[in-house]
Amino acid sequence: MRKLIFLTLLFLRQGLLITQVYNIARYGVPEGFLRAMVTDIIQDQRGYLWMATGGGVCRFDGLSFFHITARNGLNFPRITCLGVDKKQNLWVGSANRINMYNGDYVFSLLNHQIGPAIFDIEPDVKDGV
Repeated sequence: MRKLIFLTLLFLRQGLLITQVYNIARYGVPEGFLRAMVTDIIQDQRGYLWMATGGGVCRFDGLSFFHITARNGLNFPRITCLGVDKKQNLWVGSANRINMYNGDYVFSLLNHQIGPAIFDIEPDVKDGV
């Protein structure tokens, strides 16, 4: 009986020593978000996190934020969805338009070319979106 209690205590002690510790950081508007509400999050092949917000798009590299807004050429700031194609172009959807960001410039497509509203962007089998 003593041996069973000893083994149980030893097992529990070992379990406590092996536990993982997660570092959790909280980010909001004071740290660089454009708006508090995020409608979509994706990660590209370079590891950047892209977040769609009510004020535009935020890119987070693990240290700092980069913003794409109407100042950069977005036609509508309230972003509904994001997508990345094989060429690492960022596709930005909203209720009014769809935009494509190639790393340097923002290009816009009118709704009559796409449809009335964009709620999801996914890559297709031909490496497009």
